[in-house]
Amino acid sequence: MFFWVPSSWVRSSQELVISTVSALAVHLPISFASADLTIVGKSERAQQLVNRYMGIDVADVSSTAIDLGDRVAGVFWLNVYGPNVAKLVRERYLASDSLQAAWRATELPRGRLMLLADSGPQRGDKNRKEALVDREALAVQLAEGDLLHIPTRSVYFDRTPEDSGEELQMRWHRRYLDLA
Repeated sequence: MFFWVPSSWVRSSQELVISTVSALAVHLPISFASADLTIVGKSERAQQLVNRYMGIDVADVSSTAIDLGDRVAGVFWLNVYGPNVAKLVRERYLASDSLQAAWRATELPRGRLMLLADSGPQRGDKNRKEALVDREALAVQLAEGDLLHIPTRSVYFDRTPEDSGEELQMRWHRRYLDLA
């Protein structure tokens, strides 16, 4: 389930976004849900934007829904984990001072866990060297716990003269890990 709203609204209505996503996640049979700044489309311009702005997600449901299972689709400003994933994320969160310093954890009904980046939704502009240290720390913990899903069945990055679409997509999904 996706809702696309203007990024200006997300920034100005963060509490409403948080309450809406967490309320839906409690009632739906999720393994993972998220909210963040997102771009839609596969155009060359869209690829350029997500490669420049690390905090912007690519909206492509098919790539994730096919084989997500009990893993997470990435690291976002707002992350809600279903019961199976929440147990493992909770352990990693409690064992990491850096995560506790940068993320607010909220226990939700039905065994869910919400992690919210204290920094709010951020673009992470590489050209301005805007690091997303909180997301990097969480990505490392998720990858070490084998919880980070990197899609392989569906490619939504187009080939360039230098790289295949698969290589570009893999690099984008590892964008926080390759910095840490």
